[in-house]
Amino acid sequence: MKVGSSQLIAVLGAGGPTGKLCVQQLLDVDASVRAVVRSPDKYKGAFAADPAFEIVKGDVTDLASLSAALEGVTGIVFAASSSTYFGAKSVENEVCSPSNCQL
Repeated sequence: MKVGSSQLIAVLGAGGPTGKLCVQQLLDVDASVRAVVRSPDKYKGAFAADPAFEIVKGDVTDLASLSAALEGVTGIVFAASSSTYFGAKSVENEVCSPSNCQL
């Protein structure tokens, strides 16, 4: 799929290093980007001002917030750290599989 201004791409975990890079790469190819972070106020000024960019509140552990944050998007980049939704030490203790993870 060619990404361009007609596409609205949500980047979950946009506040982290991988998410920030994804946001910038998408803006570089003229995509419209919705950065989804848990605390939007924390990231004011962290991204360059761009009319194709917006930042919204969303939490990967809260279905209602994700539903609102993802409304109208045409694509999703999942860049959230696993510690965000399982806790810092849980990666070694739990695996997300189709049988135990739903959205």
